[in-house]
Order: sequence, then structure tokens, then C-alpha cells
Amino acid sequence: MNRHVRTLTPEMSLRDVVRTLRTQNISCAPVITLEGTKKKTLIGFLSEARDHAYVV
Repeated sequence: MNRHVRTLTPEMSLRDVVRTLRTQNISCAPVITLEGTKKKTLIGFLSEARDHAYVV
């Protein structure tokens, strides 16, 4: 488990998502919306497809 979870937002481009997953050496991350300054809402998860190549 990791206390510092790397999150994604719906506004991120696919290129940024792939770059984040690869540079952080993770295979999935939660997607959250930021409402106000402190409230975060989980809207889903994004994961890499291990059997498919990324088209970037």
C-alpha cells in the first residue's frame, strides 16, 4: 500500500495519462474530480491494457 496515491483527472489528455502511468511505474490510478479546494470525488479508475500497445 502507498499513502501517496497518484491520481488522474478527467481533464488530462490520454498522452498525459500514459506518461503518468509509465513514469510513476504504476498500472492503474483513480480518476477524481476536484470540487473546491479540498473536496475530491472518485469517478473511476484507469488502467493500462497489458496486452495492447498505446497509440500516442
